[in-house]
Order: sequence, then structure tokens, then C-alpha cells
Amino acid sequence: VIMPPIPGATNVYMDVEHPVVMLSIDLTKSGAASASGKSTTVASTFGNKSIGSTGVSLGLNAFRKHDLTLPSDDEEFKAPEGLKNITMELRGSILKLSVDLSKDCGPSSTGKTTIVASTSGNKAIGSTGVMLGLNMFSYKKAKITAEALATAPKAQTDGTTGATEGLQGVEVIMSGDICTFTINTAKGLWPSKSGKATILATSNGFKQVPGTDTTCNLMVCKAIKSEGPAPEVPEAPLEGVKNVTCGVIGPNLLIKCDLSQTQGLSSTGKSTMIAQTSGLKSVPGTTISVNLNLFQAIGGTKRPVAGIEGPPAKKLKTGDEQELKAEDGKELKKEDD
Repeated sequence: VIMPPIPGATNVYMDVEHPVVMLSIDLTKSGAASASGKSTTVASTFGNKSIGSTGVSLGLNAFRKHDLTLPSDDEEFKAPEGLKNITMELRGSILKLSVDLSKDCGPSSTGKTTIVASTSGNKAIGSTGVMLGLNMFSYKKAKITAEALATAPKAQTDGTTGATEGLQGVEVIMSGDICTFTINTAKGLWPSKSGKATILATSNGFKQVPGTDTTCNLMVCKAIKSEGPAPEVPEAPLEGVKNVTCGVIGPNLLIKCDLSQTQGLSSTGKSTMIAQTSGLKSVPGTTISVNLNLFQAIGGTKRPVAGIEGPPAKKLKTGDEQELKAEDGKELKKEDD
């Protein structure tokens, strides 16, 4: 089966011998170093990506913290323990991963998805110095046919998978209880009204997170003078904000929240807060700022209904300025809308 390319992936190659998907990674290749300089990206799907039109999604990230060390020809390679439905072998510098899509590993802990394959966290690839994390899952019964494997997934409203009507510049993926917002930092939507920032992503008001009873209000922007993608930044909690982590891998900003966590009732008492930045918060090491509200209407309403409002987003008026640190350490005055 000739597979469609994995959109946006780096150094991840896929082939199929129905119903087995085979992934190849060249361990000698590497991307940019993280902002801290402590790790280097080797391969990544940059979020969860669909495998054809099967209904199965793949999330993969490989990185190393020191120089690559390949085993000698007579050294036996041992796959790490804890792999679920994954066969792993190392051929020279090429790491081969095989997953049988006709099998699964049962439901996730929440029961919202079916686990197809997993490394069960980041695992060391022998003595190479490379760490690998992989997850494959589906929201419903996967359609494992040659046609589905060879057919690219249908584009949603904004041309990305996992999109909801009204969301722009963002891909939303659920993996168990973890919600990941993926934003391409190299692509802007439009300048802010002040002209001092570029809007990278917006939910255009309150929108439902696909497949959940959670509502989001999101806006991401970066300083107008910052051209190109943001520098890579290791994933870390956003300072002063509970249940929100941010990191930049390749060109993509990843914002993650655990929807099983709650932060108490909203000021109206009509919804439960999941995460709230209370205005724009800067992502350290970048010129990017994030404004995010996540909440669930009490009673499990699938969508906001008349009379039930989310927590008021902190709106920045004209002239209400925030400090946004540039990569060179200088302070940029940023006015946002």
C-alpha cells in the first residue's frame, strides 16, 4: 500500500504491509536544539496525526540529550520493556517500528479512546542516547482496509484534523484526558488592531473541544517583529497558571491541558474551571503569548446554551499594554486586542 505522507512530520517515514504499519526513523538526523540546549529533536509528528482514513491517530517524538552512539555490528540490540503492540529493531542507524493495526490494547483509562499501540512513556533506544515516545489510538472502531490506509484523511473546516467550526490556526487533539492545541508559529492569521502583534490562532469566541463536554476560548499571538517559527522550547508548565503546559517542537507550539483536572467553580457558579490563564501569558524563551480558558458547564452540557456562560475572558482594552520578552532579552511593549 502506498501511504499518503504524514502531514508536518519530520524524519518519520511510513510504509504498510496490510494490516501492519511500519515506521522508520533515521537516528543520525537531528533538528534544532531546544532553547535550553539540553536536548535535540531527532524525529516528530508534531502532535497526533491521522493514519490514512483508518480512524487511528499517531503521536511520536524522538530526541536525544547527548551525541548519538550507534551499537557495533556484533552488539545485540534489545528493545525496551513495556512496549504495547510494537515490534522494534535497529538496522544500522535506522530504527524500525511495526504496529499491527488489527490489534488493540484495550480502552484508555478514561474509556474515551482505544489504545492501538504505545511505548508507555519515553523509552531509551538501547545505548544510542535517543529517547522515543509513541502513542497510537482511535476514538471509535478503526477501519483497517487497504483503501482506508491509502486514503488521506478528509480536511475539516480549517483544513486540519480535529478541527471545530470557528477555530483558526489550531489543531485540537484528544489523547485520553489530555487535550493538545497545536499551532504553527511560522504562520500568522492577521495582525492585531494595534499592529504590534500577529494573531497565530483563535477560537473566535467560546467553542467546544471536539469529542468532549469542555468549552475553550483561545487566542495565541506573537510580537510582529518576530519572523519565522519560534525557537524550540522544552515543554513546561506556564508560569502562574495551573494545568497548562507549553512547549515548541519544530515550528509548532503545543499547549496541553488535562481535562480531568478542575480548578473550582467559575465566578457565576454555572461552570467548572479546567484551566485559565486570566489574560495573556508569555511562553518563556519566545515572543509568543497565550490566552486560554477551558471550562465545563455544570450538568455536562455538550455545548454552551443560552443562560450558561463561560468565565469572562480577560479582555485587553486599547492601551492596556503587557510586557512581552523578545528572544534577545529586550522588552517589547505589546498591545493586544
